[in-house]
Amino acid sequence: MSSGLSEEMMRLQIGVYGLAARQELEYDPNHGLVRYIGEDDPDKQEMVVDMTDREIAATRAMIVNSTRAIKARTFEAGPSAAYAERCRTCDFHGICGRPEARIPAAPRRNDD
Repeated sequence: MSSGLSEEMMRLQIGVYGLAARQELEYDPNHGLVRYIGEDDPDKQEMVVDMTDREIAATRAMIVNSTRAIKARTFEAGPSAAYAERCRTCDFHGICGRPEARIPAAPRRNDD
């Protein structure tokens, strides 16, 4: 699927929207939908994300656990190894200081 995020991360993002819809809008969605604009393969143009009580509870638990870890400062800054390649396209790569964010200089062309 054509996205900078993995399917797992997209499912989490949609789960967060579902949780917010339930808590803030008092709306109970059955599912969420991700559409990949520009994807030529019809089998990869959409991803349906179920929003069962179990899925929403898992999303909430992940948010709570992540928040607790951040408050306790028990986390590793920067992307996990699986997402380290995202540093090259991050808006903050020039200021974050992570070694992964160092983009090698482009080779000089000799136009003489």
